[in-house]
Amino acid sequence: MNYAALLAVLVVLGLAFPVLVRLANANGIPQAISVVAGALGGVLVLAWFLIRERVNRYRQISARVEQVKARVLEQPESSQVYFDQNEHLGDLLVSINRRREALAVFEQYLALEKSAGRELPKLETKMAKLKAHLDELQ
Repeated sequence: MNYAALLAVLVVLGLAFPVLVRLANANGIPQAISVVAGALGGVLVLAWFLIRERVNRYRQISARVEQVKARVLEQPESSQVYFDQNEHLGDLLVSINRRREALAVFEQYLALEKSAGRELPKLETKMAKLKAHLDELQ
């Protein structure tokens, strides 16, 4: 999508809005109705834009999750494959609201790190909070 064109259309509509309100008022439509209709139109455009951005973000993160999962299946003994662009697979799953799956991934990662002799108290704390949140939902 051409965002410059979208911005140009919104600027033109913003500048034309007062003229359109006066024109509608001259044709017998009350000014309040014109303002409400314009505000409603603005809210709908904003909602469309935000929903579209959220869907795009969800798709991008889902694609990254699938890539990381494939790498984990290829190299299950490596702890480095759980990361993509310095973000952990579990954190990516939490960001797209797949908390149960994220908890399982964190548990696998913690077990792998403990077998290597490393302690991760911050991850354990994060897992406890995630478990508590999942328990609240049930």
